[in-house]
Amino acid sequence: MSAENDELTSMEWYFPEWIAGNQGLHPENVLEYFSLSPFWDPNSNNAVVKMQTQFNALQSEDMDLRQMVGVEFAIAYHDAPIVFVIVKQHRLSPEKATPIIYYYVVNGRIYQAPTLYSILSSRLVTSIKHIEDAFDVASKHSTFHPYTGYQWKETAQERETNNQIMSESDKNTVFQKQMAEQFRGAVDESLRLGGSRLDVILKNNNNTLGN
Repeated sequence: MSAENDELTSMEWYFPEWIAGNQGLHPENVLEYFSLSPFWDPNSNNAVVKMQTQFNALQSEDMDLRQMVGVEFAIAYHDAPIVFVIVKQHRLSPEKATPIIYYYVVNGRIYQAPTLYSILSSRLVTSIKHIEDAFDVASKHSTFHPYTGYQWKETAQERETNNQIMSESDKNTVFQKQMAEQFRGAVDESLRLGGSRLDVILKNNNNTLGN
């Protein structure tokens, strides 16, 4: 799609006087209404047929756009008189045509539909902007040192909270080590006095749980 066509995606075209003078829009006249808009291609097959048949009603009946090759406009869908979807397509044969651009006619107002490329481009630009913002926020809350690498910055309150958590963890670790040393000492003493290793371990384990 050309840059000129891309610019038309932000345009709305409306001709209420023409609609009122033709008793509203319907499938038989919507393409004629569309031909008055800036979205119309004067080199399309529709324009050629219109030019050749405007003074010849008999020739108009004989000409069929499907028998021509090139760019044409056709009604892809309609829910008259409110909504019409018009497609600009490249006719390759009577049975085959490739869509180029879609247009919407809603209550007489004509819009060009954005292409898939333009939609994805817009979404990607928006996503990249959000990612850049996230990196900016992260960089404000982190520091870098050649020896330690990246670290999160901490406020005084966060540092105090983290120190308390580490302190409680250290206390639990020391207590567990003390219990393990006490258990091993009791087992060694019981073995020295006699008895099987399994009996001694079970006995001291029960004593430990009881405490």
